[in-house]
Amino acid sequence: MLKKIIAAAIIILIIGVGVNLISEHVFGFGINSKQSTENQETVEMEKADTAEVNLKLAVGQVTINGGATALMEGEFQYDDKSLTPQVEYREKNGHGTLNVTEKKQRKLFQLNFFDFSFFRKNTGSTWDIALNDTIPLKLSVDAGVGETNLQLADLHLTALDIQTGVGETTIDLTGEYADSFDVYIETGVGETEIVLPENAGVMVEVEKGIGSLNANGFIKDNNRYKNDVYDTAEVQINVFLESGIGDVTIRQGK
Repeated sequence: MLKKIIAAAIIILIIGVGVNLISEHVFGFGINSKQSTENQETVEMEKADTAEVNLKLAVGQVTINGGATALMEGEFQYDDKSLTPQVEYREKNGHGTLNVTEKKQRKLFQLNFFDFSFFRKNTGSTWDIALNDTIPLKLSVDAGVGETNLQLADLHLTALDIQTGVGETTIDLTGEYADSFDVYIETGVGETEIVLPENAGVMVEVEKGIGSLNANGFIKDNNRYKNDVYDTAEVQINVFLESGIGDVTIRQGK
């Protein structure tokens, strides 16, 4: 599956960039000329004491932070009404489930060539989302094309699943965690940086495609990289990384 994504992304990128250049330099107009719409969404918890948050965006920039008093406080910007965020929340047996998707679901292989214009910063949608710091949270992020910036150090994570297609991905997990959890990351094309805590046991298992891997400060054991406290730590974070094309940096921070 990952190999198909990589091959398709490269082909679409080449054609998309070519179309964009022709439209601007030959015909004198840019691809993305629509005015953007902005709105805000807040999701309050009722009786839930745990939650699952699923975010899915085909094209655009995603930024996630902590600091929300509600379960989610989001600001959304998009250039087409079909990309209006659809926010659904439900609770059952003390567990809340939040799904945020675009109104019109677009798959990577169904994207218009215009979606791959990297000469425009306002391509697609922009999601700026703050999540609650205190509630135990299972987080899933599915981002297709664009920049993914996940500042998750303040969240009370119980599980993390990230999938990105094309673009830069930054994941900051330098928090203080009371419980162990697993992290699954799958990236297609682009640079990936993962910042992990120094005060927890950390293991990263890497399945790498094309590109360099920088894991300074970790102990290498075949395709696994551990920090020096992993084997004795009470709290362990296990990261399973599948990377396609691009450089990967794994480092520790505070």
